[in-house]
Amino acid sequence: MLPAIALFLALFAAQVTAPPSAPVASQPAPPPTEDRHTPKPCAPNPDGRYNVLDLGMVAPKLTHSVDPDLPRDSDRLTGMVLVNFTVNTTGKTEDVHVVHSGQDTTNPKIVQDVQRLEDSAVKAVEHYRFKPATCNGSAVPVEVNLEMKINPK
Repeated sequence: MLPAIALFLALFAAQVTAPPSAPVASQPAPPPTEDRHTPKPCAPNPDGRYNVLDLGMVAPKLTHSVDPDLPRDSDRLTGMVLVNFTVNTTGKTEDVHVVHSGQDTTNPKIVQDVQRLEDSAVKAVEHYRFKPATCNGSAVPVEVNLEMKINPK
């Protein structure tokens, strides 16, 4: 058993004390490939708004919100309202509108209730205030989709 240990130690010592091999010529790194998941630098869309996912963007931060003022007789309505709006460079909301409501608007008995629920969501968002989004440190307008869960108290 002793000769096996000696052989192991001899091989180990040879690896430790062996001179470094000649350096291998380095190959230049391949150019980065364009990937749809790679963020692009922030720049305005054709409509003048920016995308918060672009490189260099900081998303707007909500600083003031208002609960929707629900009609008194809407206790039975609960659900989700998807609201789209723009946060401008001063942090105010613009062009607030409902994209989708989770309510059944085919039932004629509740169409008016659903409309009042959506209107109250829009009015609430019109009073929201934000710290504006920024692109490389400058305030810019951004489009926001907000899913509001409506639950009467």
